[in-house]
Amino acid sequence: RFRPLSNTPLWFAYRSRIMHHDCTGNGCDFMLTPPEIAERLRVPASWVYQHQVDLPIFHLGRYLRCVCGELILFIKARETCK
Repeated sequence: RFRPLSNTPLWFAYRSRIMHHDCTGNGCDFMLTPPEIAERLRVPASWVYQHQVDLPIFHLGRYLRCVCGELILFIKARETCK
């Protein structure tokens, strides 16, 4: 997958597309990295690594990934528990 160099206009457009894609629930199969998960949850990336057992995260080789739709369902389930 193409990733432009950081700190270029193309990078900011790419990052904006990743972080703000329109995901409405379990139909979204966009995979997120731990820093992207952390940004969506508004926590540090280290928190994501520490709580990977509690989150809907899976290992892709040695890398952690999360399907966006599953993360949204996880968040909605936690909201309804309160």
